[in-house]
Amino acid sequence: MLYFTFEESADQIVRNMGSIGIDLRSHLDSGLLQIVAQRPFLYGLEMHLATMFKEIATFKPRVVVVDPSGEAHRLPEVDVVLDGEREQPEQPERIKRRNAVLGPSD
Repeated sequence: MLYFTFEESADQIVRNMGSIGIDLRSHLDSGLLQIVAQRPFLYGLEMHLATMFKEIATFKPRVVVVDPSGEAHRLPEVDVVLDGEREQPEQPERIKRRNAVLGPSD
């Protein structure tokens, strides 16, 4: 399982779950669980998404959990303008940037 969190560090999550009797440390140590903790204000939304796609492609989990909780509103807004026009998600330039980070998709 791959767990993305934007509020707490991996150690905080392990400690908090341990306080109610759930042992995540053994799952982390065995490699069954990976926690990716990033503060929402460190990167823009697109970089967070690129990081998530890369982690998913690398770890190849059967389950992905995204726990933005109350911090999702702190993700910086992204406003991409190319050649004087606002870019739409389906436009090729966005796909080129995604491929530059993650490699071409199959």
